[in-house]
Amino acid sequence: MTRILWMGDLAATGFGSVTTDLGRALIDLGHDVRFLSQNDLEGIPPEPFGSRTLDLAFYEMQATAGGGDRGGVAGVRDLVGDIIDGTTDAMLASGDPWGGWRPDAIVLLGDFWAVRIVAARFEEQLRRIPIYHYVPIEGTNLPPRWNDLWSWIHPIAMSRFGAEQIAAVTGRVPPMAYHGVDAAAFHPATPTSPVVVPIDRDRTRDVRLASRDAARRFFMGAKADPAQFWFVRTDRNMPRKRFGAMLRGMSPVLAAHPEARLVLHCQEWDQGGDLLDEISKMPPPVARQVILPGLGAVPREVLVALLNASDAYVSTGAEGFGLCVAEALACGLPAIGLGFSAVPEVIGPGGIVVPPAFAYDNEYNHFWASPDEAQLTDAATWLVEHPARARELGQEGMRHVRSTFRWSEAARVIAEAIALDPSNATADAPEAPPPQDDPVVA
Repeated sequence: MTRILWMGDLAATGFGSVTTDLGRALIDLGHDVRFLSQNDLEGIPPEPFGSRTLDLAFYEMQATAGGGDRGGVAGVRDLVGDIIDGTTDAMLASGDPWGGWRPDAIVLLGDFWAVRIVAARFEEQLRRIPIYHYVPIEGTNLPPRWNDLWSWIHPIAMSRFGAEQIAAVTGRVPPMAYHGVDAAAFHPATPTSPVVVPIDRDRTRDVRLASRDAARRFFMGAKADPAQFWFVRTDRNMPRKRFGAMLRGMSPVLAAHPEARLVLHCQEWDQGGDLLDEISKMPPPVARQVILPGLGAVPREVLVALLNASDAYVSTGAEGFGLCVAEALACGLPAIGLGFSAVPEVIGPGGIVVPPAFAYDNEYNHFWASPDEAQLTDAATWLVEHPARARELGQEGMRHVRSTFRWSEAARVIAEAIALDPSNATADAPEAPPPQDDPVVA
């Protein structure tokens, strides 16, 4: 049994899902895991997290406002150091004292820049203990300077692609732990395995959805049309997600197929821009085929219902793993994705990979890629016009996800990486593979 301190997000989606699902898997393996949440918690997290979680953002706010010997940034540094030493008097989210619990190792979950910021703030404290970085790598040509961090915070990749890019910088192939997908939650809605959606806040009432048509009626009511073909996307409108390229590539598909819809479960405005502005560039009849349900933050069961109401998933971004794509595949949807980063590993036989049109620099000093929009059009058109084959691809993708992506396996890999002495873990590492070629358009 290893005592692991997990520093990351405990929000309801994104990295928060990784924290909760992978954290639970580590606990199930018999490890003693506690969590430092770096986002403000909304209430007490459900067990097993409430009695294992400290809201670092709350204590940071208190320390900044409090002044005195333990005020400001120095107070938060003292708190992190005391947690590592097992001497803190801080309280867990449940109201219980932290006690004398002291970690054997720390896992930081986050992209490189986020973890670099954490390391810069708490380097003196973090260097007291073995520390690991479970890191998404979404692009190529990583800066060699990143090895300054990875020389003492040991990376764990989320994909083979990520492991290759890290090795090109560090000269060492890191451990690789795919994300998992909760098959009990993400599955096709059938009479024998319906999707159960709570319809009140106390979860005292629910509705059982046993088919795609039932799931569609849940969202559309009397307006539900079983003859429509729904493409769906459920991730954030961020720059690397290339929502503009997706809308341009999908516009001819929607124009040629009035029965097709593009359903986008995301905020209308985000770091990737204003979606309504982008949609307004489309011909008005086509723009009306793009649906933004405006669901906001929803329970996982509502997300599963939305996936089950749909016919195919479309993604156009570079991904460190691509959990939204994997979750859609687990529900039996075929997926369209970018032939770059971890996306081809996740889609496997379950859909169509669209080649990149070009690579471009990003603010993190490496390359992301954008899809070939004409080939995106062709891929989406093929799915609309071959619905039976699309369903077969969805079944192949579901089998691929269930056999490849398991949280229990991710927990095993991470626990084994921690159990190894880092000074020995890299001594006999295999030769690093060559980095992936960057996509270039002449």
